Amino acid sequence: MPRIGPGRAYWAQLSAPTAFTYYYGGFPYTLPQHDPVSHLLAPATPGASWNLIGPPTAGSVQWNLNTFRVRYPDPNNGQPLTISLLEATTPGAVPGFPASSYPNGLVDNHVFDENSQVISSGGYLSSGAGYWIEAYTECELLWPSS
Repeated sequence: MPRIGPGRAYWAQLSAPTAFTYYYGGFPYTLPQHDPVSHLLAPATPGASWNLIGPPTAGSVQWNLNTFRVRYPDPNNGQPLTISLLEATTPGAVPGFPASSYPNGLVDNHVFDENSQVISSGGYLSSGAGYWIEAYTECELLWPSS
């Protein structure tokens, strides 16, 4: 496998649930195996950054703000909190943060396909395709259970 670097997206097809460790800035980061499947969203710079995501299933997945979830560390104690994507994209509604911390929420509420077309809530994400989502802080996007 080539070295993983910033500004690139990588896909891996695994035959079993697997924890994955990569190095960024000289520090190891381990993406644990999760059920449901998740994507780590991490801004490359302070403020915001685009992340490439794609359905982990053979079929299409509806982009629904109520069925997707977001997990992030509680700023008060570091314990993981899980909220709906709707809450995570609503300014001032993110538990643990004052409204001024993330005025746009933790992540954007829509994604873009390879043609820069917007996929809003209710649209579908196709298997094998990649979609861009903007994250304003490090968090995990949890895909809905089938």
